[in-house]
Amino acid sequence: AVALFDIVGFSLLSPFEQMTQLNSLSYSLNAAQSKLLDKKIGVDFARTTTGDGFYIWNRDLDLEANINLYHLMCLTLADNAIARGKDAYNTVPKLRAAFHVGSSYEFHQSEGLNPTLYHYIVGDVTVELARMIDRALPNQILVGDFHATLLEGSERPLDAPDFVLRATEALSQLKGLELSGERVDLIKSYLTGTQLRNGEFTVRRLTVKDKHGISRQVYNAKANIYRRNAAAILLGIEDRQ
Repeated sequence: AVALFDIVGFSLLSPFEQMTQLNSLSYSLNAAQSKLLDKKIGVDFARTTTGDGFYIWNRDLDLEANINLYHLMCLTLADNAIARGKDAYNTVPKLRAAFHVGSSYEFHQSEGLNPTLYHYIVGDVTVELARMIDRALPNQILVGDFHATLLEGSERPLDAPDFVLRATEALSQLKGLELSGERVDLIKSYLTGTQLRNGEFTVRRLTVKDKHGISRQVYNAKANIYRRNAAAILLGIEDRQ
């Protein structure tokens, strides 16, 4: 799994605003990882910049590692949403995000003779994410339509709706953490769809076409974080949007 965070309207910002918004996003990523570590959730995340955002991936490859990355995405967006609510100087970015599972490889490169080491990720999944995010609306969270063997010993591949369901069930382990000083009582995440007459909801699969005319299918995701003595944090956009 790889997550992509993209700053909306980045190219329209002044260089100073670009710098401060990238720094704000980096802070939210670090804060989210710190929250996971507080819950004794071991993570080995890596990141590389896209210029106007970041690719984030987990160096561990099992199902639990991919679920932890999904949780990191939700917590990063939550920290960003809280910061935006307090921002008066355009230093906190408006984000859109995408999550996908696919093939990729990580490589390391030193800067000339400088011993500093940089990490990059390349592969099909990063291309898919870049095409997906290009069609995403501000504040939207897209999940790619994937089928991947993420369970060891399982012959049946896991698809995106199954994965998000498992990730949501695992969100219970984050209960009790604090966001902006307020205790989290419940986190719900789901893929959106239309409401049926019996009150249940379908899962809508969307088709988006990129600049090359190639179509791919995605899902619209939401995450709702309910805190004890503060307003709920509602991430993503509604299906009707």
